[in-house]
Amino acid sequence: MASGFEKLVVDSIVPTNAQPLFNGHSMVGALKRVLVCSPRTACWHQPERAARWRELGFIHPPDFELAQAQHDALCRELEACGAEVEDIPPAMELSLDAVYAHDASLPTDFGLILMRPGKANRVPEGRHHGSFCQIMGVPMLAVADGPTEVHLVQVANALLKNAKPAPGLFPSEHIPTKRAAARARFGDP
Repeated sequence: MASGFEKLVVDSIVPTNAQPLFNGHSMVGALKRVLVCSPRTACWHQPERAARWRELGFIHPPDFELAQAQHDALCRELEACGAEVEDIPPAMELSLDAVYAHDASLPTDFGLILMRPGKANRVPEGRHHGSFCQIMGVPMLAVADGPTEVHLVQVANALLKNAKPAPGLFPSEHIPTKRAAARARFGDP
């Protein structure tokens, strides 16, 4: 059911002839810039913060050393692929859940939509993402007023309403399709 939120995003924020600036609509295109929150930033290394793992719904205590090593490896892989990795700065209002940076904001081609995650301890994350992204020059388009899970679909439908699909079965950045086209054009290596 429409909430009216999608009309706000499409009609008053995104001009119909605007050129994409941030590559936020694609989940398969090349990553250019990635916002992450490390376990260190989310205070997994602080015993008094890590002790809250049960109340936050974790199934076991966080392993800071392992999680930080995995995070560092992920960031190296992203950078090796050419992405600029931005680690959100620490803040007292962030909880252990802040490492799941994908939930608190929705990047679009035209700026950032701040989400309101369903867990109360995560509500400050959206504001924190917004403040940091504004410093980086990424505009805030809107603030979702309900739980993220509800708005992700509505916002995606609204923003992609006028989008034209890529020809064929797969997205335009689908690697096997691009590889087949290159082989057809240039031959096998």
